[in-house]
Amino acid sequence: MTTPSPVTARPLRIGIAGCGAISRNHLEAFRALDDTVIVGVCDIDLQRAEDTAKAWEIPAAVNTVQELLGMDLDIISVCTPHPTHEEVVLQAAAAGVNVLCEKPIATVLASAERMVQACDDAGVKLGVLFQRRFWPAAQRIRIAIDDGTLGRPVMGQCSVMLHREPEYYSRDVWRGTWANDGGGVLMTQAIHYIDLLQWFMGDVAEVYGKINTYKHGEHIEVEDSATAVITFTSGAMATLEASTAVSPSLGVQIRVTGETGASASLTEFPEGSDGRVDLWAAAGTISTEPVYPEGVDPNVSLTTINGQLIPHHTAQVRDFVRSMRGGGEPAVTGQDATKALRILLAVYESSRTGLPVRFGPRPHPTNPPLRRSTADRLSPGSRRHPTLRTVPERSTIMTGTARRPIGLAQLSLLNTAPPELVGIAARAGFDFIGARVRPVTPTERPYNLQPGSPMLRDTLSRMQDTGVTVRDIEFLLLDGSDQREAWLRMMEAGQALGASSLTVAGADPDSARLIGTLARMTEDGRGFGITPTLEAISYQPVASIAQAADIARQAGCRIVVDTLHFNRYNGRGAAAQWEELRAYTDLVPLLQLCDGPAERPGSREELVIESRSERGVPGEGEFGLVAVVAALPASLPVSAEAPSDRRVAELGELGWARLLKSGVDTVLTQADRTQLSGNLDTAAAK
Repeated sequence: MTTPSPVTARPLRIGIAGCGAISRNHLEAFRALDDTVIVGVCDIDLQRAEDTAKAWEIPAAVNTVQELLGMDLDIISVCTPHPTHEEVVLQAAAAGVNVLCEKPIATVLASAERMVQACDDAGVKLGVLFQRRFWPAAQRIRIAIDDGTLGRPVMGQCSVMLHREPEYYSRDVWRGTWANDGGGVLMTQAIHYIDLLQWFMGDVAEVYGKINTYKHGEHIEVEDSATAVITFTSGAMATLEASTAVSPSLGVQIRVTGETGASASLTEFPEGSDGRVDLWAAAGTISTEPVYPEGVDPNVSLTTINGQLIPHHTAQVRDFVRSMRGGGEPAVTGQDATKALRILLAVYESSRTGLPVRFGPRPHPTNPPLRRSTADRLSPGSRRHPTLRTVPERSTIMTGTARRPIGLAQLSLLNTAPPELVGIAARAGFDFIGARVRPVTPTERPYNLQPGSPMLRDTLSRMQDTGVTVRDIEFLLLDGSDQREAWLRMMEAGQALGASSLTVAGADPDSARLIGTLARMTEDGRGFGITPTLEAISYQPVASIAQAADIARQAGCRIVVDTLHFNRYNGRGAAAQWEELRAYTDLVPLLQLCDGPAERPGSREELVIESRSERGVPGEGEFGLVAVVAALPASLPVSAEAPSDRRVAELGELGWARLLKSGVDTVLTQADRTQLSGNLDTAAAK
């Protein structure tokens, strides 16, 4: 980590990325300071950027972040849509520019962690807007915790009961979608108050929650309501409720009770107004203010809400500039902002699984355990607790890796030998690899992984060092000839590597013969602990999921789904296959992810070239991967199989692997949320 150097006398040069509604707050805040100057704005809609620059008398308007970063900035304010924050922040860090980012820091935990790491490595500051921490009422409660008036919090309550009209969601196509909003009331509204609750109560140990959509289901695919019980590492407990289905709005209330027995509560009503302390109960006295003053309109517009928050935006921007001048940390760092994201993602995860989500060690109870005599009077059922899911400290909740293995297919880096592939996979964050134990074409580099070979020893050594495993081996094209000797050698290598499946494709036009071949392979595989998996390949005789599943059931083997061939199959189309896929989930042990354009290449030769060297990063194309993933079990292992000669040459092997892992994380997050909301048909249509 590089320590940022303070900036002293000269005015700080500011750039604003994104000219949507919230950018006004950033523009007003920086304009209110004497020692900053806004030198440029950018937006993908150049006209909007130019209009903003003209209205605010800003010298430059551009439509790319790179152009904005080229203006010798000291700070870039990120006001772009939630899922784009990472891209902007990483570019800024690479350019040595400090970042002040709108909330949420990201919609995927792994993205937030990459952003924090990139800024640390580059020696630049990363602040995230949680301006409600700057309310005088919030500061008063924080001080009372620290000075002992409240003392260590033991109980908390957070109620976020807000009103949104359907038009709020329908006026922008991205609102209320998992892909572009990242979530509903939790991600967009309640995250501010989750941050406050956590700031008061401390680090979280466990979350148990539920989400639902009660009012806005015709306009959104995310939740409009949520509830949760949160346990903190101190042993403290709190409840959370949040909704945008309330009419009229009830605003926000946050209450904290400390170990001294004293309590304090603040209210934000109507939404966007300054938080006020409505309850102060300490030293034997209680003072209160009305939570709902008479004559106040409970439902206010988004423009009014944002406008009323400008003074607190300004306070946080001033704090960030102070940290630039003095060399200290801003009041809300990227690491701080990640805590609120982790909590709300845990609510989504808990709602999906029906289980509590834990972070780090179990909290120690503040009360002694039940005495034996009391415990003995409890029935066995009353002492039963739900199974707790433990999550590592650097949690990857809702990125997929917290609950399913993610692998890197050999085809993604075909010219990388298995020992090196294991090391790259580990550094990129993958759990397993697929190993190419037999070349498919005469031009491929062969890898000798037979028992006793030096490459096998090296691969096993790297696996032991990194914890990366081999789940599948490949590849055998079944053409109707006698290939038993070939598959037996492959199974020997696979057994030595600890693999459980061998991927094959059906090039034999005789279905009965192919079934017989696979049946013999399946029988042989039992002795090695390896099951053949038949892959439907769009330019081979077995081209569809339905064909592969029918053959596999008769042969007693399984199938692997590759999203390229899933989308390139030209018999009935991907939409029909998606319906079929849900019927065959019991046959699928592995899903291979890549992406690409919706248009199918025009010839078989072009299909082969695309398949072997021109695939795209998951989530960057038009394959509708979220629907495919959401149609399959949530615990299903996935593998990134996306060869791209051009991108590997540009990024290097590790760079390409990391980009693939990031893409897979994003797709899995969106699929998890689609499963959670039950909107599989909507995801398929998209």
